Amino acid sequence: MHNREDLGKLILRLALGGVVLFHGVFKLTHGVDWIKQPLAAHGLPGFLAYGAYLAEVLAPVLIVVGWKARLAALAIGFDMLMALYLVLRPQILAVKPQGGGW
Repeated sequence: MHNREDLGKLILRLALGGVVLFHGVFKLTHGVDWIKQPLAAHGLPGFLAYGAYLAEVLAPVLIVVGWKARLAALAIGFDMLMALYLVLRPQILAVKPQGGGW
């Protein structure tokens, strides 16, 4: 039974780490300067854009290897909340004409 739990956690860590790291590689190759404009539009300092490197490159690697995974998951969670705030904030509670919610 214990081995199944460990295997399940490994699969979840690999899946989350892989998806987020995919976005981190994009940021490594294209930079994060484009994030500074939405941050400035919301009155936030531009240096916060570099946090994407921590949350989308370092944190997924930590999750995959299983070292400080909870702390790394917290960083990813904050990164996802910031993405929602910067990009989707006007649409979060909007009801679409197609009958969908979020």
